[in-house]
Amino acid sequence: MALHIVLKLTAEAQELARKYAELRALEAQVAEQEGILAEYDRGLKIFEAEYMRIVGQRYLLLKRWEARFTDQLPTPQPEGLLKTPPPARLKECYRALARQIHPDLVTDPVERARRTQVMAEANAAYTSGDEVKLQQMLQQWAQPPKDPIADNLEAERARVTQRIITLQDRLQAIPEEILQIKQLPLYKLMLSALDAKIEGRDLLAETGFLLDKQIRAIQKRWHQ
Repeated sequence: MALHIVLKLTAEAQELARKYAELRALEAQVAEQEGILAEYDRGLKIFEAEYMRIVGQRYLLLKRWEARFTDQLPTPQPEGLLKTPPPARLKECYRALARQIHPDLVTDPVERARRTQVMAEANAAYTSGDEVKLQQMLQQWAQPPKDPIADNLEAERARVTQRIITLQDRLQAIPEEILQIKQLPLYKLMLSALDAKIEGRDLLAETGFLLDKQIRAIQKRWHQ
């Protein structure tokens, strides 16, 4: 009987070790893809700030002048320009965390109370849009114990398996988020600006110049 127990624990420990190896490989892949996504997001935000500085403010001024003739309110931002949508990874990160820490997953009252408190922190972070906090909580919750042969190997294996599923889902979601960014009018405009720069032109400056001409023309009409 003792030998059977030892063999069973050894087999479970080996399976858990394999799960840990799979988890670490997935974490590396997700980290790499998250870095690529972050670069797309960062580049788009930098371009958007430059766009609004050079073109957006002029466009709004033009709309205010046009509104004097049409009695219409100016649009809040240039036509065709879509703000970068809130990252879907915020919701995905929250859901991934909730799948692991939700109080309904356990029956022990002490553990339920602990999870309820953590869940409240996760809700607050999600409401405030604090993705960094959610990522930190997810990483802390997913930390494996120092000794992989824990008292409850089955529970640990289930936890690691759930973490693997979460990362696999994230790995599939990232390319879709990158595609969504590439489909934004703002991103396409950024590519056009880069192409123009290669040709020695400043597309944003050119657009700003044209808007200035329209503003001066409408101001002239107003003062006639």
